[in-house]
Amino acid sequence: MKKMRQIGLLICVLTALSSQANSDTLTVDEAIDIALRQSTSIFTSQNELESARLEYKNRANVLYPGIQVSSTLSRANEAPTVGLQELSPYSLSVGVQGNLVLSPSMFDGLAALEHEYANAAVDREEAEKALRRDVKQSFYNLIYLEESISLLKESMDTMRAQFEQARIDYQNGRVSELNMLNTKVAYKNMEPQLASLQSSYRDALARFCLLIGLDPSTAPDLEGEIELPGSAETIKAAIWSNDNPWQISAELDRRFDLQTAQISIEQMKTNLDNQRHSGFYPSLNISASWMPLVREPFTASTWEGSFSEAWTDQGSISLSISLPVDGWLPGSGSKTKIASMENSLTNLRAQYQQQLRLASNEVQTLLRALNDSLTNIESLELNREVAVRNYELSEDAYQSGAQDFLALQKAEDELNTAKKNLLEEKLNLLNALFDLEYALNTSAETILKGAYE
Repeated sequence: MKKMRQIGLLICVLTALSSQANSDTLTVDEAIDIALRQSTSIFTSQNELESARLEYKNRANVLYPGIQVSSTLSRANEAPTVGLQELSPYSLSVGVQGNLVLSPSMFDGLAALEHEYANAAVDREEAEKALRRDVKQSFYNLIYLEESISLLKESMDTMRAQFEQARIDYQNGRVSELNMLNTKVAYKNMEPQLASLQSSYRDALARFCLLIGLDPSTAPDLEGEIELPGSAETIKAAIWSNDNPWQISAELDRRFDLQTAQISIEQMKTNLDNQRHSGFYPSLNISASWMPLVREPFTASTWEGSFSEAWTDQGSISLSISLPVDGWLPGSGSKTKIASMENSLTNLRAQYQQQLRLASNEVQTLLRALNDSLTNIESLELNREVAVRNYELSEDAYQSGAQDFLALQKAEDELNTAKKNLLEEKLNLLNALFDLEYALNTSAETILKGAYE
């Protein structure tokens, strides 16, 4: 029984260690989820969105009248008289006043709240999209550095074996000392390369942890690989398909910079309307008050009997219409501001057209970069296939004694170089694809729809 308990305890410990090991690994989707929860930019943009949503939701409060409640106790320097009767110099009043101004500019304020809400929504979406892009690019860059370190170590093993063989051949008089030293220098020169690559990985991993909100001192192991969503040929066909809408400039309106520019134009139009309405249109002022007043607040009879008899209502209801006329004068401030705002609106529209052209050029540049990477990948995949076949033949020759070990190691080194070059180009393609996702405010599945089907 004691032995069974020990075995059970050992299983629990191993399970806990396995669970801890699994928890230290991190996929790209898990990294994005952590970043979305920990990011300060997401937190602040979400709060700003909530504030704008609250103001927009309660936008009808502009129609609420201003209401005040007041109470006044006063003493006159001379007591008032009614006929020959002298009244008390003291008076007490309680008042409720309401005031409401109706004008066309009120609706401009409602439109301004709508623009602010739309702008906050765009900022929130852009913050998330940018964070997703940065996390994915940083994650796969780390995967690339890990693979590069592994391949470089394999190449160093090959070079060390060549040096050891050269040293033995030099001792046996088969090669010169210079040949042996050159081999040693080639091997030693790879050590600082490895150290530099490992340092770059540590720095990139620390930046990645800060990006997603993890402690850099407890960096996780990354789980993933650099792979394309389809073959290079399939992806190229999907990008340059006639059905791909992203090659049409009219489909660029989803871009964050163009959305923000369009909102700025609408905001300027609203401000222009507000200036016109406030400078040239009439406004209606509605006021109402209820103000009961008592002349004898300290007399017992005031508070006895019929309570309403001692009080008089000093309240009133008034309607007034006002129309500004100074704006109609030549060179008035209102006309000057309107002219200035019209020029600003014209400039914003011209800037929007320029942004549209720049956006179209950026998208086309990224598409061409994708196309170039795909072309390079097709060539590099062939190189890798040749390197794989060369290594297989060298291994067969080594097994049969037709080649020495160094020839086999050299073939392996060439295979590692081919793998590294292909891996680097795949990383370039993924980075361009992630940039294109952000530039178009869409997903890779939408851009490469044909490649996923």
